[in-house]
Amino acid sequence: MELFICLMQIDSNTDGLVDFTEFVAAALHVHQLEEHNSEKWQLRSQAAFEKFDIDRDGYITPEELRMVLIFLCIEYPALLYLFFMRN
Repeated sequence: MELFICLMQIDSNTDGLVDFTEFVAAALHVHQLEEHNSEKWQLRSQAAFEKFDIDRDGYITPEELRMVLIFLCIEYPALLYLFFMRN
């Protein structure tokens, strides 16, 4: 349920999916976008988006987000602890 709420907060156009623009907007503050307006930043943010967009259709579905988060928590258990301590 928390995952769905997270996704709804990121999904600014309410289509049930997270596209690249929504992903970047959720990940960065406006001043960071202005400071990092470069090709290097674009490549890094695109690579990060692609880690979540498992089927490469240009959108992050709730299932893809869930799968990546499960993988990250298995590989890096401290992330799970940090996630729940933050909320």
